[in-house]
Amino acid sequence: MIFLWDSIKSKVFLLFLTIKTWWCKLTLKRVGKKTYIHPFVHIVSPQSVEIGNHTFINRDVDLIADTGTIRIGNFVMIGPRTRLLGSKHGYMDWRIPMCLQPMKAGNVIIEDDVWVGGGVTILPDVLIERGSIIAAGAVVTT
Repeated sequence: MIFLWDSIKSKVFLLFLTIKTWWCKLTLKRVGKKTYIHPFVHIVSPQSVEIGNHTFINRDVDLIADTGTIRIGNFVMIGPRTRLLGSKHGYMDWRIPMCLQPMKAGNVIIEDDVWVGGGVTILPDVLIERGSIIAAGAVVTT
């Protein structure tokens, strides 16, 4: 009975994976071939997100473009619980509280053949070059 249940769970997961990837192809700016996006990936401003070919985005990943953009290249692996942030709060005018200042747009660019470990946070205006490995739990900023 356990094997039957595992088989059913696997088929349901594959169905959700297919539906999520299909939804992303309709809403994101670009999604490449043979790209897999876990069903539990959260995407804000999908029209500002581009994903290349042969890329895998694991569970509980947040792609938050807001006013910025996120570009993910080909052959990229992104581990679980990772956050990519395409904008940040303004803070330059000391007379206005930071929460009332406009968001500042930024870009997150991940080039080809990159491995981003689990629990990584990538802040705006970051370029991760080809062949990089980002350690689990790292915070990447400029």
